[in-house]
Amino acid sequence: MEITKEFKRHCIAFGQAYERFEHLVFDWGLESKPLVREMKNHLLLERDGEYPQDYFRYSTPALLLQRVLTDGKMLKRFQNTQERFMVSREKQVLSSLLERPAFWCFFTIIEIYEEEFALIEDLFRGETHLMHAPNLCLRKRVDGSRQKSYLSLMMYTGQCLANIGLLRIYTLSKTDMRFYCSLFAGSESDDETTLGEVINDHYNDFFVLDKTDATTRVMHGEYELRQTWQSLHLEDFDINRLGGTWTSTQVGALRKYTLVSHDQSIQDLPNGNLLSSDPPLMKALIVRDHDSGDMGFMSTSEPAHALYVALFERAYPELALPQEPEVSIPTSLLFRIVNVGLPLPWGRFEEIMKDMDAMQP
Repeated sequence: MEITKEFKRHCIAFGQAYERFEHLVFDWGLESKPLVREMKNHLLLERDGEYPQDYFRYSTPALLLQRVLTDGKMLKRFQNTQERFMVSREKQVLSSLLERPAFWCFFTIIEIYEEEFALIEDLFRGETHLMHAPNLCLRKRVDGSRQKSYLSLMMYTGQCLANIGLLRIYTLSKTDMRFYCSLFAGSESDDETTLGEVINDHYNDFFVLDKTDATTRVMHGEYELRQTWQSLHLEDFDINRLGGTWTSTQVGALRKYTLVSHDQSIQDLPNGNLLSSDPPLMKALIVRDHDSGDMGFMSTSEPAHALYVALFERAYPELALPQEPEVSIPTSLLFRIVNVGLPLPWGRFEEIMKDMDAMQP
């Protein structure tokens, strides 16, 4: 892609005008009692000590920008009192935002051009955009080929996108982030407004993602440790049909099964050999509601999930389980979800699954 000098000059000039425009937004926002109150409440989170050093120095101003620049009505109120203090380029920034307010974008970098432009993919909308981001391009060159995902407030400059405020870097995949958003939204949704609505409505809880090590990948050998879950339904179930030896625990109509020892027939299934060579990777449990026939199995890795799919399909050929888990999230993300108290798909079995130590590698 060719970046012309005129195009580059436009992006640089727009960025410079935005910096001056942003100062006006801060000055105006700090006169708003509701915004100041919300910023003070955000700063209270600093007390738990789990966030990176200096995090709130950047996240608190980002909160104010998000509240003003994503809200068309608030932008109009800002215009009514502040436009008269702006020069023409700053008015152009305001005009761009009034036409298309800032929005949240979760993205990856496809390619870098001219050392300061990035072709990005919006992982929620499936769109590609050119983004003017000198600092991000520099960071990408330092990181090399390591795959990262980014989350930022974005605005349209008239020619390309530019990020606003804090640029967050995660190791979360598209499916990880969509699942996380679905827990706040109450349902799975790929609608383009979901990400923005969730962040706007749950800013402090959503950004527990920014706690130290909140989304760090935990590896066990060549595999990532992930919490997987698959639901299923069987009117009748006999654990002995799966083979091996199992222990069981019962609470009311709920029962939990854990594999104690396996036989050769299990070891011959996909990844069955890992039960002996790498037990921590293959930890799993099965839960069942004997009244309804609803069931599920949880594991600590996708290889373990594949083994349990094979176990069930061998014992119950009528089952057609998906090869990909219904849920598969990093263990670090699970801890933050539990910390916030978000409802999980296996919530109905929580009483029988309280002793989760057995699931920790």
